[in-house]
Formats: sequence, C-alpha cells, structure tokens
Amino acid sequence: MDLGKALGSFLRRIEDLVYPRGINCLVCGDRRRTDPATCVCPGCLKKLEDERVPAAACPRCLSYASRKGCAFCAAGGMKDVRRAFAPLYYLPASRALVISLKFGGTDEALPLLGEWMEVSLAERDFDCILPVPLHPRRRRERGVNQAALLASEVSRRTGIPLREDLLVRKKYTRPQTAVGRRKRKSNVLDAFAVPSGPDVSGMKILLCDDVRTTGNTAQACARALKKAGAADVCLLTACAVR
Repeated sequence: MDLGKALGSFLRRIEDLVYPRGINCLVCGDRRRTDPATCVCPGCLKKLEDERVPAAACPRCLSYASRKGCAFCAAGGMKDVRRAFAPLYYLPASRALVISLKFGGTDEALPLLGEWMEVSLAERDFDCILPVPLHPRRRRERGVNQAALLASEVSRRTGIPLREDLLVRKKYTRPQTAVGRRKRKSNVLDAFAVPSGPDVSGMKILLCDDVRTTGNTAQACARALKKAGAADVCLLTACAVR
C-alpha cells in the first residue's frame, strides 16, 4: 500500500468535510475558506475591494477624471443619462462575478453584487428601477436577463419599485461585446422603445444593467424613455469600464 496516497486520500476526505465540494470561489475556483454563504474567498474579496470605483472618479460617468476633467464626458459621454452609479470597475475579479451571473447558470453572485450596488447608489429618489431589456430571441438563447436579476435584487434592498414593462428591445442586435467600439452606437440605434400602454411622462427612472462599457446601450434606452416623456434617467450597473 502506498502510504503517501493513503495519507493524501485521508486528508482530502477531511477537507471535503470542512470545505464541501461544489462550494468554490466564483473568482478563482478555490474552495472557500470562509462562510459558505459567501461567493468569494477572502483573497478574492480583497481583489474586489481593490477594484472599487474610487471617490475621485467622474461623478457623472465614473470614468477616471483628471484635473482637467473627464475626457469621456467631454467627448459626449452619456449625455442623455444624468448620472451613473456602480461599485466596481470591470476588472478580472468583478468580471468573473458578472460572467457567472450572465453565462454560468448560477445567481450565486447576486447577493454580493446587489449589496454593493445598493451602497453605491448615492440617490434613491426614483419612481422605478428599470432593467435594460433583452430581445425575446436573446432572452430565449441566454435563458436569463442578468440586468433583470440585478434590478430585482436592488429593488428588494432599496424599496425602489421594479418595472419591466416600460421599455422593450424591438431590434435583435449583435451583443455589444461582439461589435467594435466605433460600431456600438449604430448597433443599438433605435433598438429600444416605450410600448403603448405604460405612461412614463414625468418619471424619474433608474436604468439598471450589469456593465457600462461605452454607454451606448444606456444612451439608447434613455433616448427612448425621454422621447416618451420621462423627466430623468440615471444608470446603475454592477461594473463600469474605466
């Protein structure tokens, strides 16, 4: 009998009892050395803390701002969105959480992302929180709208009413991540509309999505809402590309 193999098998069994299989950190994959209810290990939690949007970021779009101001906003930024909120920059650790929610078939990251999104929300005076809608075909392909999951979690935590009937995606478009930055604006041009029935006149709306990249999707949504009479549109995401 190989004593080394026997000892290794014994230690793995002990480890399985203390850290059950299947309870892995969503960022690095290692078994958690903390409360099983937490979706990341302590080391990756520290990485997420390092990816937080700093107080010195542009207060309107969350991009890095120099003493001369924000280059993104100066170039047009998200002119139809009054203000953006997000707890994290879209970097390796936060990206892993978003991907797990979007494509991983698990909502395990939802409580953590929802909690941090709530904390980042410096304003609460909104008539509703509205997730960026998916086209029905995309919804069937993906099986889940991660923006709706996040919006529902933030609504539960803040009491801001959740509305999913105020905006529809009328055009099936390529995912923004699959389109070059120069073509992203045209990719979502006139892709959204307020359906007949709901009245958004005078409403202050908090748009919700997983990641703000170029801001073109948020802008397209905001334009459709304002065209229908919405008074104010802000954006809340889990992450922002800096």
